[in-house]
Amino acid sequence: LGMLYLTGAGVGREAEEAAIWFRLAADRGDVAAQADLGNLALRGGGTPADLARSREWFETAAERGDPTAAFNLGVCLLEGVGVVRDAVRAAHWLHRAAAHTSAPVANAQFWYGRMLTQGNGVPAEPASGREWIAKAAAAGLAEAQVLLGSMLVNGEGGAQDHAGAQVWFAHAAARGHAGAMFALGALAGGGHDVPVDRELAQNWFRAAAEKGHAHAKLMLGRYLARGLANQTDLVQARHWLEQALAQGVTEAEADLLSLPPPAALGATG
Repeated sequence: LGMLYLTGAGVGREAEEAAIWFRLAADRGDVAAQADLGNLALRGGGTPADLARSREWFETAAERGDPTAAFNLGVCLLEGVGVVRDAVRAAHWLHRAAAHTSAPVANAQFWYGRMLTQGNGVPAEPASGREWIAKAAAAGLAEAQVLLGSMLVNGEGGAQDHAGAQVWFAHAAARGHAGAMFALGALAGGGHDVPVDRELAQNWFRAAAEKGHAHAKLMLGRYLARGLANQTDLVQARHWLEQALAQGVTEAEADLLSLPPPAALGATG
């Protein structure tokens, strides 16, 4: 019944009502309900008491070898959800979930990889961190694909590989990741070890801008203002630069000042 309310199958979708039924089942020892209530609480549903109890349930299940519970426990410990923050213990459980022999958790591989690159709860090992992030990227996690692409661009944790980065950004962009679209535009725009294609760059900046990416709006405005992709549109350039400025990208102000005033363009932007 809790799952019906959670998913809206045959009834209205009501997370709080789902939490009530999950809680009743969890209190009676149903392991699946405990996990579902815990996951709901981590996403902001349920009550503060649910968070504290969920951490206990996660720990019990994690100690039995459940990789998903180990991941959730690691998140609780890292973020201080229902427990005092403890990055060292978080790293332990995230590693358990990431390295599970039969059901490794891609999110755990991503989180643990980031901890290794940052030296958070474990000694900093960028090369090892990059390997774990690559595992998560290969499993299809878009955030991991973007982070791996950035590491390949910057040479963090290993050699630079701009062409390889382009591949991973493309995977994430196909999943609708605006940051990956922006990164593809930046790579194609020049200054990197991949072919320059400013028309392609502009297309990627537009795709990211239309998804709300602030710096993509800045770059699209600049491309349209300066005709960098053999297309000049000062009205649209002003529109995107104003959007970027409204989102806090202060560099857009100088670009706007270099444009003719709206009245001179015959449009308000």
